[in-house]
Amino acid sequence: MRITQLIGARTVRGAVLVLGTAVALSAIASAANADRPVTFTKDVAPILQQKCQDCHQPGSIAPMSLRTYDETRPWARSIKDRVMRRQMPPWHIDKTVGIQKFKNHRSLNDDQIETILQWIAAGAPKGDPNDMPPPKQWADESGWQLANKYGEPNLVVKSPEYTMPPVAQDAWWRPTVPTGLTEPRWVRAIEIRPVGKNARKITHHALARLQQPEDMPAELFTNDPNVAGAGLFMEWAVGKNGDEMRADSGRLMLPNSKIVWEMHYHAVGEEITAHTELAVVLSESDNTKNNKSNPDPDQWVGWGDRTVDGMGHAWLNITYYNDEDFKAQTASRAAKTVNTSVDRQQQ
Repeated sequence: MRITQLIGARTVRGAVLVLGTAVALSAIASAANADRPVTFTKDVAPILQQKCQDCHQPGSIAPMSLRTYDETRPWARSIKDRVMRRQMPPWHIDKTVGIQKFKNHRSLNDDQIETILQWIAAGAPKGDPNDMPPPKQWADESGWQLANKYGEPNLVVKSPEYTMPPVAQDAWWRPTVPTGLTEPRWVRAIEIRPVGKNARKITHHALARLQQPEDMPAELFTNDPNVAGAGLFMEWAVGKNGDEMRADSGRLMLPNSKIVWEMHYHAVGEEITAHTELAVVLSESDNTKNNKSNPDPDQWVGWGDRTVDGMGHAWLNITYYNDEDFKAQTASRAAKTVNTSVDRQQQ
C-alpha cells in the first residue's frame, strides 16, 4: 500500500512538474509575443488582403491601393481614423440590434481593429519581408467569370459609352437598349461588368432593369419615375458580378424586351470612357427541343390546377413589433436557443 502511494505521489509530482513547465513556457511565449511589435508584413497585410483589397487595388473604385507596404504607409493616419470609427470597410449594419453574423461580411472584428491601431501607434513598422503573405490573386476581368461553368454567354447587351470628365458632379447615365430577343427565353445565369480602361474607377454601381410588356401594374416593379415599368434584372457593385438561378428555375425574358440602364459615375481626376455589359446565359433545359424528357416543346407551361401544370402558391405573413415587443421576442428566442443547446449536451 505504501509503495502504491509512493509511486502515485511521484507520478503526481511529475505531472505537476510537466504542467508547471508547460505553463511557464506558455507564459514566456506570450510575453515574447506581447513584446513583439505589430508589423505590416506579418500582421496587417493579411487583414488588408481579406477585407480591403477588393476595392483598394489599381483600377478599382477606391482612391488608393493597399496591396504593399509602400502603398499603404502614407495613408496610416487616414486608415486609423476610418478604422477606429468603423467607416472602413463599409458595413452599415447596426451592431446593437438584430442579426450580427453574416457569411463573408467585410467588417473588421475587434481584434483586427486593435491590430491595425497598434501597428499605427508603433509608427507603422514594415517588419520582415519574409513574413509578407503571397499577393492575392484576382480574377481576370477581361473575360466572363460564368464562362468557366456555362461557356460563353448566349446574349450580351451593351450600354452606350459614357465619358466622365476629370472634374464633374456625379452622373447617372440611363440609356435604354433593346435585348434583340424574338422569342420568350428563360435565363439560367446573368453577369454584369463595367468595361473600358479604368472603368471600375469611375463606376460606383450599375443597374440593368428589364423592361418588357408584362400584364402587371407598373407600380409593382418600381416607384422610380425614371424607370417606370422596368424590374431590376441585375446589379453590379464591388464584390458582386452576377447571379445563377436555381436548377430547373429561371427568369423569363420576353420578345421586344429592353434593358433600362442606370450607371452611377463619379469623377476621379482623369477623363475616363466606360460602358457596361450584361451577359445572359439562356436555359436550354424548362421547355426546349434540347430537353429529351420534354414530350411537347411547343406546349406552353404555366400555372394551372392540374397535376401536370406548374402549380405554385406562396404566402408571406409579416408581423410588426414595437421596440418593447422586439426585445421580448429576442430574449425569448435566445432563451430557447440556450435551453436547446443544454438539452443536446445532456443527451
